Amino acid sequence: MLEDFYRAHGLPLGDGSMQNAHFHMLLLTEEVGELASAVNKRKENKTVPDELADVLYVAVGMAVSMGIDIEDVFLRIHNANMRKKLAKLEELRGRHTKAKGKA
Repeated sequence: MLEDFYRAHGLPLGDGSMQNAHFHMLLLTEEVGELASAVNKRKENKTVPDELADVLYVAVGMAVSMGIDIEDVFLRIHNANMRKKLAKLEELRGRHTKAKGKA
């Protein structure tokens, strides 16, 4: 799907260029900021899902532009996460709760 977007707009596709990575990092930073703003303002319904989709779109676009098989990488990371112990996840959840309490 994103390959179609890149081809239609004449954007670099799979060249592995770090210049493309830096460009995508700027876009990704902007999109994550918009998502954070929507979450922090507790915007309802459409805004948070749309902003989250924008983050994913840019992140996957970055992979496409760099020639990364993101589905393969995602599956590898997912499988590694599935092997993590529940205790580690509970520890992370506890850190989040403590940090939230300090805000």
